[in-house]
Amino acid sequence: MPKILLIDGSPPSPGRIAAFLRDRYDVVTEQSISRGVDILRSGELSLVLLDYSLLHKGGANLLKTITREIDPDMPIIVFADHPDIASAVEAMREGASDFVPADTAFPELDVMVQKALARHAQGQQAGLPPRGFVGQHGGFVFGCETMKRLNFEITRLANQDSDVLLLGETGVGKDLVAGEIHRRGKRCRKPFIHIALQSLSETLIESELFGHERGSFSGADKAKMGKFEAANGGTVYLPEISALCEGVQLKLLSFMQYKTVSRIGQDPRKGDVQLDVRLIMASNENLEPLVEKGILREDFYYRITGSRLQIPPLRERPEDIDLLVNHFCQKHSPGAAGAGARVNHEALRLLKSCPWHGNVRELQNVIREALVLAGDGTVGAEHFPMLLNPARAGAGSEGLSGNGVSPPLTYEEAKELFKRSYFKKLLDSSHGNIARAAKLASITPQGMRKILSTLAER
Repeated sequence: MPKILLIDGSPPSPGRIAAFLRDRYDVVTEQSISRGVDILRSGELSLVLLDYSLLHKGGANLLKTITREIDPDMPIIVFADHPDIASAVEAMREGASDFVPADTAFPELDVMVQKALARHAQGQQAGLPPRGFVGQHGGFVFGCETMKRLNFEITRLANQDSDVLLLGETGVGKDLVAGEIHRRGKRCRKPFIHIALQSLSETLIESELFGHERGSFSGADKAKMGKFEAANGGTVYLPEISALCEGVQLKLLSFMQYKTVSRIGQDPRKGDVQLDVRLIMASNENLEPLVEKGILREDFYYRITGSRLQIPPLRERPEDIDLLVNHFCQKHSPGAAGAGARVNHEALRLLKSCPWHGNVRELQNVIREALVLAGDGTVGAEHFPMLLNPARAGAGSEGLSGNGVSPPLTYEEAKELFKRSYFKKLLDSSHGNIARAAKLASITPQGMRKILSTLAER
């Protein structure tokens, strides 16, 4: 029988709620917030019912404690004697999953409790992290307190249905976090579609997202379903949203509001298609200056920043480097599957001393290159020439020969490093605008997209 904690502050309404629920559930009642926390920490509870009148008497801290420290997917229903829209919004913002009037009809309350318990059970069956989960889960590797809190936030957002914005520097793992939000939520068995906006021209982005009808533009020789339609029931992930032109921003704004799409060139007499799609967006830029410059519409900015998640850079969580190094050694070791290579203490000290401007992605690439140099042996500091010789970190023309400490890179390896560094700096200086970057490099935008697509696959 599911166990429910009822924390009340204004009898008799909660007393009637408890009497009704006891016929169906194991109900524990409390009036003290602190005692409620003790019960939550010590017992296996399935749901919490909290009186709204306690929200300003420690209840808000209780909600944060539950979602960040105890069980981020715990269903929390807040009830109020005199509910209004403002109190409902406040309760949901603090972490409540549902909000009801205290005098709601008991059958309606029972249905709400049953649905909340079913969602909780479904999440556990889908393999959500257990309480106190720390370490590696599906490639999501962490150990520091900051990332533990982030992990709880990921699970909390996964059990909601709002669109999400991920913020963080290049290489921190925004793609991985987006995948985790999808995988841990109720949409996990539906499509997760990742759309690389930077590889598309402005004219193709709208067609890719919303689809088009035959003959709607030059080259549209047949009708095409957009990615939103293809992802119905699931999630669409849009990284680097600062690359979106104003017209697409407007269409996305409408889609997030109404969850409907119409294809390019669609007969206006046909109705829009209603969809059930969650949108996860990401950016490695500070968006406020883009709003000030007019690159990002103000209304679009305020719409996408409702539920946001900031992912910290690797330099702010050095405790995770050991775990990540071990994970990448296991993943990329050229030896027997699962055996992995060993990184000695000197090499670990070197890795921990680096600023990691490219974050986890840079660390992974460095480990992969070191494993190639080390072969089947132990990975030492001498197998990280890019770190030992800072002049080579720019991947320019100088410093591409050996430094006397370790073997030089092969010509192909050096060329690959230079290409990655060159195009990364080119895109950074162009703020992700492919057309502008292509003009600076004296190549066509099509050629630029082809190069970026090739680099992304490696």
